[in-house]
Amino acid sequence: MGEAIRVLVGINDPIFYHALQASLAQHDQITFIGHSGEGTSLLIMCGERRPDVLILDLHLVMSTGKITIQAYKQVTPGLKAMVIFADQDCASLSHLRQQGVDGVILQSDPPEKWLEAIAALTQNERWLSSRLTQSFLEAPKHAPDHDLSKREKIILRLVAAGKRDKEIARHLQISPRTVRYDLANACQKLGVQSRIEAAVYAASHHLLDP
Repeated sequence: MGEAIRVLVGINDPIFYHALQASLAQHDQITFIGHSGEGTSLLIMCGERRPDVLILDLHLVMSTGKITIQAYKQVTPGLKAMVIFADQDCASLSHLRQQGVDGVILQSDPPEKWLEAIAALTQNERWLSSRLTQSFLEAPKHAPDHDLSKREKIILRLVAAGKRDKEIARHLQISPRTVRYDLANACQKLGVQSRIEAAVYAASHHLLDP
């Protein structure tokens, strides 16, 4: 078994922090190394404790004058940053991506999803709560088809449902390499940089409708 993933949390709510810590305590592959709701303190902790994953409250990221995601990453090379959304929160995912955010999760997501998200980030994968993706599926928007193939649409639908490459490959009876190839094509057609952005864009513009 490899070393445990070191997680630092930036949030003002110590009750939520301790509840999250307790809910994932049975998973010895994750170690929580502290929390703070203040940017300067969090930056110092990043430099001293070298977390693998930094989990930040959305308001700590979006507030004017706050320390940027890139500042945290500069003091901790290889750091992955994930933002917590409350159910009522709303923010531009593309704006967060530009700041350097690697994942977005809902505060109310179950512990197994938090575990999956943290593990995915350390494998250099992007993460977006499937429930957030669903909100884009319901958005009343429309755009041209962008020439997505039938299989590309199916794959993006499965990405939006939170499926990984291997799961998608098994479902479609194709190789993971083919899945990645189709995702790369879809990203190019939609003008985005990642599978998550492709799924969100396609869903929000009703490109995934049957």
